[in-house]
Amino acid sequence: MADRARLNIKLGSALRMEEEIRRINEKYDGSKESNIEQQVEKLSEKAINVSDYLSRAQTALKKIDDIRDELIYMRTNADAGGFEAFDHNFSTLNQYAGVRYHQPDSLIANPTNGLGQWSDRVDQVDGGHGTVISVDRKFIGNDYSIELSDGRRLNPSIKSYAMEGDDGTKLEFSKLSVTSLDSGTGAITFHYDDGAAGVDYTGTLTRGGGTVLNAWLYNNFATQADKDRAATDISAAHLRISSAERTFLNDEAGLSAARTTMKAEVDELNKQFAAVAEENLDAKQAEIKAAKARFGFLNNSLALTQGNATALIQQLTMNDWGVKKLSMTDIMFQAHGY
Repeated sequence: MADRARLNIKLGSALRMEEEIRRINEKYDGSKESNIEQQVEKLSEKAINVSDYLSRAQTALKKIDDIRDELIYMRTNADAGGFEAFDHNFSTLNQYAGVRYHQPDSLIANPTNGLGQWSDRVDQVDGGHGTVISVDRKFIGNDYSIELSDGRRLNPSIKSYAMEGDDGTKLEFSKLSVTSLDSGTGAITFHYDDGAAGVDYTGTLTRGGGTVLNAWLYNNFATQADKDRAATDISAAHLRISSAERTFLNDEAGLSAARTTMKAEVDELNKQFAAVAEENLDAKQAEIKAAKARFGFLNNSLALTQGNATALIQQLTMNDWGVKKLSMTDIMFQAHGY
């Protein structure tokens, strides 16, 4: 009878220890660490986006130097009457800037793929802590479009060196000349030499970016007045580039500062995570060790119950459990006075 009582006590104690360890595991469920991980993840996503825009701004600043060099070459070739070299510079410059290329990540590319609209845009970048960094998109290439009086639109092709339309119209630069051009309104009349009487066109010229045009629109620099018009447009392009450069430098500074702050915050959160994880692990192990020690103490105590079996059995079987429910430790205390 006494042996069975001891076995029941050991079983009850084991079940209590199992329950206590379950409670300890629930207490240290990693929720604190998970909360910090979520903060790190959200902040890291913002930091990655900031770094991406910072890289775009830095790339734009590097390309500005290349574009500025091409404008200098264009001025030299215009003065020398080198219209073919001028158009080559025009094409190279626009490849740097991204004209009619799908470059959504570029801050200096043509935003509308050359449809006669070149409005600048501003992207809003989350800088953390409720701050927003405005990052500018400024097209600094040179693009233009001519809407003919009949509604057709012609765009320059940097590959074929011709004005091309969606309806298949193709007018080679080498066969075009300007009859009149109003720089204020964009009203234009130009002639196409088809080898016979030729064809005259009228329409409206619109410009985007740095506003420089192909050489045919300066009549291939046939006169000093044509050269002067080209020089005026090139100077305007330099001013636009300088303005864009200042803007991108400001954007770069704001993005760089935000990235530095975010990196420091992520590093601090990672330190907090390590500290909390280590602290919780130590505390969890300590509580489990204590629970196991209590279980071991009870088992050791049972070894001493050989001379007190009757008292134990009385406590286990004869007490009024409906009045007061005793724990196994209470039973041991009352039976042995521990």
